Amino acid sequence: MDVTPLSVSAFVVAAVAVMRLAALADANLKARETPEARHSWALRGYDHRAAGWDPCLAYWDPLPMAHRALDAADALDAVADRLGNGRPLVDGRWADRSWLSVPGPFFIGADGVGPDAPMAAAHLLADDGRRAFVHRQPRTPREVCDFLAAAATLPAGGCGWDGDEYWTPAAVRAWWADRDRVRAWIDARLADPDPAYHDPATLRAFAAHLDHGLEDYLRGYLFWLITGRQPTRHDPLPPL
Repeated sequence: MDVTPLSVSAFVVAAVAVMRLAALADANLKARETPEARHSWALRGYDHRAAGWDPCLAYWDPLPMAHRALDAADALDAVADRLGNGRPLVDGRWADRSWLSVPGPFFIGADGVGPDAPMAAAHLLADDGRRAFVHRQPRTPREVCDFLAAAATLPAGGCGWDGDEYWTPAAVRAWWADRDRVRAWIDARLADPDPAYHDPATLRAFAAHLDHGLEDYLRGYLFWLITGRQPTRHDPLPPL
């Protein structure tokens, strides 16, 4: 197709018009912002490129994004690194995590009450001792921020960020080899749930993730643990 000077000029005029409309919309949005809204948007960290997130990665390291989200919240005078009761947000004890905890950088290591809030359901459940555990590791910047917000509401705290220092390839493979035990626990809770701690929809989501998707995630996580590099979709991933 031939491109005439007129068509190029029309394209430029249209592009400038769109840019002006976008600028006006952005200015109007900022004029309506409240401090609470600015905090929420900053904590959710929509700048995916700055977080290093790439949908072509077979495993994405979420820790830089987690630190960035807390830094952004702190810059807006939010309580970023401490909960309202004075406990550190990052105070999880590896030895206190639930056996159900899905391998990955985040875990909950604390005694106490597990989640009962809708925000927690996307990433957290409670075991039979009502201890929170991570049933789905965050995979995107938005999920990281949702996870942090949910972890900050746990009465017992206990969010840990240093799972990479404890999980070994052998330990990840051992957890996966024991997945039938995990599935049996899910089925038992679905048959006799505690409505306050075992939301059936979340349990079913955990089961679906266990059956479809978690294996690929764990293979990417193994690659990360072994090589220290985020694998792309073209990298051969180690077996579980």
